[in-house]
Amino acid sequence: MVRIGLLHHYQNPNEYNPLYAYWLIAKAESADIFYFTPSQVDIKKRIVRGFVYEFGEWRQRDTTFPDVIYNLSSHSKKEMSLLRELKRTIPILNFPLGNWLDLYETLQHEVQFSQNLIPSYTINTSGHFFRILNEYERIIVKPYERNNSANIFLVERKEGTCFVWKDGQLIERDPEQLRTLIRHKITEEHFFIQPYLLCKTTEGNSYNLQLQLHKNLFNEWTVNSISPKIAPKGSIITNMSSGGSTQEIDSFLKQQFGENRTKIKQNIEHFALQFASHLVQIKKEIFQYTHELNLDIVLDDLLKIWVFDVKCPLGITSIKYSELNHIRNHFYYATYYANI
Repeated sequence: MVRIGLLHHYQNPNEYNPLYAYWLIAKAESADIFYFTPSQVDIKKRIVRGFVYEFGEWRQRDTTFPDVIYNLSSHSKKEMSLLRELKRTIPILNFPLGNWLDLYETLQHEVQFSQNLIPSYTINTSGHFFRILNEYERIIVKPYERNNSANIFLVERKEGTCFVWKDGQLIERDPEQLRTLIRHKITEEHFFIQPYLLCKTTEGNSYNLQLQLHKNLFNEWTVNSISPKIAPKGSIITNMSSGGSTQEIDSFLKQQFGENRTKIKQNIEHFALQFASHLVQIKKEIFQYTHELNLDIVLDDLLKIWVFDVKCPLGITSIKYSELNHIRNHFYYATYYANI
């Protein structure tokens, strides 16, 4: 029987609501699971003080290392160091990718897809920031940390005047005040900047597309879904937690592109499958145990595809019937990688 460790950051397993569903499906698939956090790992003794489900509750037990680890969460820098140590001897599925810039640095040297990457720059100084702003006139400022969307803002330059927009509100427009703001930002947190491509619906809402890809049981990449992520009026943030919305992809493409919708969808899917396959080839040490990817793209006015982020989806956040097959696939792949 394959032993699978489910890795999350919640110290109390009851805080992760889908965990019981994982246990039920594990039993059905004849897999043995336990839950743990990075703080419960003893590398030297190769022991985990994790949680097993017994007598209707999660009970803490010392156990040996699992055959395979399924990662369900993001982690701190210190925890990532531990994960890299574990990865030397144990397959870790959905190993966190880190920030976008590290991947961008690699991909921009790849001829096949370098022309589809939105340029991304680390902010080193306020002077560097203004040089990029002068070149593109409209840029988006993002924190390195992927889950910190609250600190995303848009800066636009018009006829020598700078405008800063955050959540649809103008928060700054004097150049010297902007310089002060940027200096303050880069001292408290790491940021990077990208040119902001206008990608709007026919109703004027900013949007982007997220493609969810996974490998099938033949180890081939397939497009599981395409989800439009639509920002509320006056905002550039498309996350659901910030008021964004989504829509069924076929009806969305019909509204936006009419008769061209089928060809556009086919082009997007073809691009995504080639992109995912290429990632595995050039970064095998990162993607060798990856069977799921989220690809974030925008389309410019010529319908060219631009990639601005690539992520590994980390578990599920709610228990729905549609998610049960998703969980079951986790066990299929955990078993597969444990046995190779």
